[in-house]
Amino acid sequence: MSEGHDPGPTARRVALTLCTISAAVSIAAMIFIAIQVHAASEQLRQSDLRLLELLRR
Repeated sequence: MSEGHDPGPTARRVALTLCTISAAVSIAAMIFIAIQVHAASEQLRQSDLRLLELLRR
């Protein structure tokens, strides 16, 4: 792009839309990862509780 060249409102709108979609996908991925980490930690906690119960016997 040469200096002073205006890409126009359509190009700006497309760029803004792509950035918005990219941000939304990133946020969705972070939420998905957080849910997976929470589920894994809950499974680990349950395993620890079962192990403690076995050790007490």
